[in-house]
This record gives sequence, C-alpha cells and structure tokens, in this order.
Amino acid sequence: MKLLSYFRLRWLIPCLLAIVGFTLYFATSEYTYIGLFLVAVGAVICCFNLLQILQIKHCALAKKLRFVFCILLIIFVLMYALTFAMIARASFGDTQADCAYVLVLGAKVNGTQPSQALDTRINQAYRYLTEHPEAIAIVSGGLGKDEQISEAQCMFDALTKMGIAPERILMEDRATSTKENFSYSLELLEQADGTKPRQICVISSEFHLLRTKYVAKQYGVEAIVIPARTQSPILLFNNCLREVIALWYYLLV
Repeated sequence: MKLLSYFRLRWLIPCLLAIVGFTLYFATSEYTYIGLFLVAVGAVICCFNLLQILQIKHCALAKKLRFVFCILLIIFVLMYALTFAMIARASFGDTQADCAYVLVLGAKVNGTQPSQALDTRINQAYRYLTEHPEAIAIVSGGLGKDEQISEAQCMFDALTKMGIAPERILMEDRATSTKENFSYSLELLEQADGTKPRQICVISSEFHLLRTKYVAKQYGVEAIVIPARTQSPILLFNNCLREVIALWYYLLV
C-alpha cells in the first residue's frame, strides 16, 4: 500500500506542476515564463520516473541514460545560473547618470495602458527628466500584438500628463526589438542633432540592462544604464527567466 501511494505521488507532483504551469502560461500575460519553468521541472521529474521504470528490465541502459541526463541537466542549470548572476550583477546600473539624451525602452502595453514593466520605466523616466531639466527623452517602442497604441505613444501620453513638456520628448514608434530600439532611435537623434551621440543614458527594467549594454556596444554607443525597479518579486523572477533565454538568443543568433 505504501509502495502504491509512493508511486502515485511520484507522478502526481509533475502532473500538478504541469497543470499550474500551463494555466500560468495560457491564462496570464505576466507570468508565462514561471509557467514554463514549472512545466520544465515537471518534465525533469517525469524523465527520472521513466528511467526508474526502465531500470526494472534494462538496468545497465537505464544507468547510462541517467548519467548522461544528469550531466546535461547539470550543465544546463550551471549555465542558466551563471547567466542569471550576470544579469543580477548588471541590474544595479548607474542612478547618478547625467546625459543630454535619455533613451526609454518600451515594454508591453495592455490596450492603451502600460504594463507593470512599462509603468516602472515611465516613472523612472519622469524622475530623470525632472532632475535633469535640460535632458531630451527618446521614447522607443512600436505597436505590438494586442496593443491599441504603440509603446512610444503610451510613454509620451503618460509623461506629458505627468507634466513633462512635449518638446522634450522624441517618439520612435517603429521598433519591435531592443536592436531596433537603438537602430531607429540613434537614426532619429542623428536627424534631429546632426550627429550620432557617443554616449547615451538608457532607462529600462533592471533585468534588461545587461543585454541593453551589449546591443548599445554593437551600435558604437556607450550606454549608461539606469534601472527601473520591478516592484513585484514574482514578476521580477518571471522576467529574469525570460531574459536569460533572450540574452542567449541574442548572443547566438
């Protein structure tokens, strides 16, 4: 009876993880990567369960497969953890930055309202522009899926409602990626000022700062990154999970 209960529990846990994970993935827009993380953990448990079943009739083969699977799993976890640590180290940014131009990177818009990530970037941009009354902001972000207005328009509307003069804000509303944020924004600045700046302040979420610096370097610009702090620890964890994948995709592809 105890053995049967153990067997059921061994399969119940990954099933529950999968149910919760897929629910988060399909039913929410903010915690999709936590959902994928839970599904992945459940899948790993299932693999070990299957190897234990295989060991009953094919002991030698099961041991070899378990060894290979464990090695690959350890390598993956170490690489993920190292990248996570690099993102965390870069997340502090420079809160005392002083530049003539500040680039504010877009994030998801829910209809016409900023998502939590975009809202923190807008608030950080407002603080920076208030403390540096001579600075010019470039709000960058195009129109994404399920968005009624562009990310740039959403930021422009919010900042002007908060009291920032419209003439201090340049809108770049075509970008759909971090690379395009820099490409189109630097192009816009060159048209407005006659030359491409060598240095620019960039406001983005803390988890995004490492990739931001890599992309800026690719375009020959020194990015002084300013973190927009995520208020929810759960949302921050979700976004860091996503950012690890996005960073490796950028570096490899």
